Amino acid sequence: MKSDIQTKRLGKIIESDRLMLSAEASGLIEYDLKNLLDNYFNLSGKVTLSVTALKDCYLITVSAPASSIKTFGIVK
Repeated sequence: MKSDIQTKRLGKIIESDRLMLSAEASGLIEYDLKNLLDNYFNLSGKVTLSVTALKDCYLITVSAPASSIKTFGIVK
């Protein structure tokens, strides 16, 4: 019984370590998101990214303050 608990605990620790984004990877994704969002918004601050591991998926949250939405035409 104790061994099962320890095995599950170790599995959770390994999974948690695997899910962690390095600062370098997070910075690269934020850079890419900033460039994308700059096409549609006048950004007024830093783009931030949060990745949270849930039971069977990831919750990805992107935040970026913008002063306005850029006007753009409809592609035909």
